[in-house]
Amino acid sequence: MMKRNKQSFETFHVLDFLDEYGIAYKTSGKNIGAGWIGIESCPFCTGGGYHFAVHARSKTGNCWICGETCNAVGLVRAMLDCNSGEAYKNIKQFNSDDLDWIPEDDTTGQEVLWPDGLVKGISSQAKAYLTGRDYPINELQQKFKLKSTKNGSTLRIEERKWDFSNRIIIPVYMGRRVQCYLARDFTGHGEPKYMNSPVVASIRSPHQCIYNYDTLTGKVIFVEGPTDVWRLGAKVGAFLGITYTKAQIESLLGKGITEATILFDPGAEERAGKLSKALTAVIDTVRIAYLDDCDPGDLTVDEALKIKWQLIGEI
Repeated sequence: MMKRNKQSFETFHVLDFLDEYGIAYKTSGKNIGAGWIGIESCPFCTGGGYHFAVHARSKTGNCWICGETCNAVGLVRAMLDCNSGEAYKNIKQFNSDDLDWIPEDDTTGQEVLWPDGLVKGISSQAKAYLTGRDYPINELQQKFKLKSTKNGSTLRIEERKWDFSNRIIIPVYMGRRVQCYLARDFTGHGEPKYMNSPVVASIRSPHQCIYNYDTLTGKVIFVEGPTDVWRLGAKVGAFLGITYTKAQIESLLGKGITEATILFDPGAEERAGKLSKALTAVIDTVRIAYLDDCDPGDLTVDEALKIKWQLIGEI
């Protein structure tokens, strides 16, 4: 068997730990990517649906709902509601020089792979969702090249499959080339509400991409999601989730961004603060702005134009 430095936590047998304490998990299935262990309930926000996952090799945890991340120590502390000393004891108890179960990590491909059942343009149901939120459909299609799927739409790669039924497909361009995509449920019933294209179906991992990237120069705004970008337009980017990665931050080098304003949803002040600190490594001026009682995507057209002008002096 291969061996690793124990301090890296790679030899922490997290599956044995989960089994010992009766914590429900899955190693494959809906919402669970290759190389991850899905935990039924997030220990930080108590959200269900296997939205909290632990990377099988590094033992780092991440919740796609609340955005909380942790290392192995933080994971054990949260799971057992114990202090760091007790967490280390548990990690030592379930530690071995033999590596734990580790599946092959996914790698990106040479082309973007789309689900079947794509509708040319936007379906009537998807249009109803967009018009219900007062989005200009023709403008969105022209600027952002949106697509949509039918009920039963599935992405199949060898023996694996992902359900992309009834979603707006949102291509993510960087360097004027589609790198990956997001899929937004338009029925109000699909879970999760947003899905990223699997890494194996992407040219660049979604966690390395920034939505609306090619328009970012000069003074810019960063928001949480693509619908916020749709409302505010050019020079507004989204990190494809409520967390960010080093690769996303580094991709902004050389973009000529002189000033960035973070405009997250109400209640996301802590995440905005963390992103602000990260952005100062590549952008000279970074600030945080707040809306009183709504998300940027819920603004009216006139309100969005006014706020954008106030923040960056452009509409």
